[in-house]
Amino acid sequence: MLTPDKLAELRAYVDATAANNGVSPGTELATHLLDHIDAQAARIAELGRDAATRDAELARLLPGVFYMDAPDGGDVPLLEQLRRMARDAARYRWLTQDAHIGECFTDRGVVLEICGTDREIPVLHERATDRDEVDAAIDAAMEQQCTS
Repeated sequence: MLTPDKLAELRAYVDATAANNGVSPGTELATHLLDHIDAQAARIAELGRDAATRDAELARLLPGVFYMDAPDGGDVPLLEQLRRMARDAARYRWLTQDAHIGECFTDRGVVLEICGTDREIPVLHERATDRDEVDAAIDAAMEQQCTS
């Protein structure tokens, strides 16, 4: 593997050879290749800085640690957090499209009724206080609507 130290050693060797023996086609080619390698290394470093800046900007969009929940133990990659945020946004758009939400007590239990549409979300408790339960119910209802 060509490390920065090995690259510097190779450049010093080529420079010394050219200084002692004059510039030959071989040392000229080696110098050209080393210059190209240096330019590519600089570009890779620049891309790394750009990626770090982009990731920092994306991370600032997240609402704190909300999307770093279990079962991941709080160590969730940025891309996965953004996927979770996008899924929440899709749920919200699906729920609120031409509708408003109201509770409805039925023989099946409490239902979050999406008034003005045919969408309703059954919940297991008297009141829908468990976000994960509501999210799972919304996902199931969305899936059912997509397959209908």
